[in-house]
Amino acid sequence: MIHVPYKGEAPAFGDLIAGRIDVAVMTVPFTKPQIAAGKLRPIATISAQRARGMPNVPTVAEQGFPGYAVPVWNGFSVTFGTPAEAMTVLNRAANAALRDTATVQKMLELGVAPIGGPPADFAVMLRRERERWKEMIRESGILNS
Repeated sequence: MIHVPYKGEAPAFGDLIAGRIDVAVMTVPFTKPQIAAGKLRPIATISAQRARGMPNVPTVAEQGFPGYAVPVWNGFSVTFGTPAEAMTVLNRAANAALRDTATVQKMLELGVAPIGGPPADFAVMLRRERERWKEMIRESGILNS
C-alpha cells in the first residue's frame, strides 16, 4: 500500500468513494451511511474494542494482529495558564452533557463512546498514549533511518 497524507478525512473520503484509493482509515460517522448504502465495505476497526456504531465489524487484533490498537479519542484542551476555575466550569459542563440521554444516544449513533471524568484522568490517558507511541517509534527504528 502507498500512504497518502490527506489533509483530513473529507478529501480522503471523496477519493475512497470515487475509487481513486482502495483503503482508508476513517471514523464511523463518515463511513456508516455509505456502508449502509452498500458503497463501502468495512474491514476492521482500529481500536481495541469493536465500534459501538458497528458491532459486527471485527477489530484488527481479532483479525490476527494481537495487541494492535490505535484508540481514537476526543477531549477538551485549553491553553496553558487557563485559570483552574474556568477548567472546572468547562469540565462540569462537559460531564453534564455526557449525562444527557439524547446527547449520549447521538454520540453512540456516531460511534463515539462517551467517557467523561476529571481532567486528571484525561492527563493520565494522554501520558500513557504518549509513552506508548514513543516506545513504538523507538522500536520501529524509523528515527534511526
